Amino acid sequence: MSSIMAISSTNIFILWVSIELNIFSFVPLILNKENAIETEASINYFLAQALGSAVLLIRGTALIRIH
Repeated sequence: MSSIMAISSTNIFILWVSIELNIFSFVPLILNKENAIETEASINYFLAQALGSAVLLIRGTALIRIH
């Protein structure tokens, strides 16, 4: 559903949210409990993505407050 939202969105914020939802749905698929290195890499990817999203959201709200 998030892929359809991303394709049909006209708002950049809705596009970003739908892409984030899409990534969150793929994280459990890439977690492999058999290999510890792959699990660590998956968690690092998720944390980096979450940090980037948080920075983008905070920066966006700071820009809105300025104007």
